[in-house]
Amino acid sequence: MIPDRPEGALLDAVAAAPAADVDALAPGPVLLLSPHPDDEVLGAGLAMDAALGAGRPVLVLLVTDGAASHPGSRTHPPQAVRALRRAEFRQALAELGGGGAQHDTLEFADSTLTVDSAVLIANRITERIGSFRPAVIWTTWSGDPHCDHEATASAAALVGSRLGVPVWEYAVWGRFGARPVPPRHRLCRFLHPDGLPRKQRAAHAYRSQFTALIRDDPDGFRMPSALLAHFLSAPEVFIGPAARA
Repeated sequence: MIPDRPEGALLDAVAAAPAADVDALAPGPVLLLSPHPDDEVLGAGLAMDAALGAGRPVLVLLVTDGAASHPGSRTHPPQAVRALRRAEFRQALAELGGGGAQHDTLEFADSTLTVDSAVLIANRITERIGSFRPAVIWTTWSGDPHCDHEATASAAALVGSRLGVPVWEYAVWGRFGARPVPPRHRLCRFLHPDGLPRKQRAAHAYRSQFTALIRDDPDGFRMPSALLAHFLSAPEVFIGPAARA
């Protein structure tokens, strides 16, 4: 269930966490994994803008098609939602870092992934990155309460191990509620004030998710206004790599 207020154990914990700089998050090229179109902006839009502004190449891989957001709509059946959200994804990325991010899609069906899908997702990631060699991977937090977010985090861990690069997790839905939080030493905040207007413009590209554009599905997804305001003003929440044994 989507909360209606930006409150949670992770937000409480990260309020006292140190601020990270772009050199820590993006020591070189960044591979950013987004389970759905909009997660990349909500969870890591400021960091992506800063990384691109600092000259780091960024490749964004969209894991699912996002087509399950309005299952009851007749005006926007799944194929129409799929096309609309991909167009929004491209428009959003054009607003960040001068539009310099590369992007591709993995084409998995929305809301169908599990942690058991991790090897399949990881294999497809490896295929799609081609000659792109990331120095770091950014992925949604494994503690985000959505099956696609959890599966994407598991796949990122596999790819990071294969490539020998660190994995930073950015929190989206796991910011809210009482879910267990990572150890304090792994938490950090990222705020890039100069990038806030660009992140806000990027988010506004997602009209299918944040406005009443699709009107005929009362059970379809629409971001609560208080949560959207939080995402577009608060620091981004990153969880650093786990210590190696």
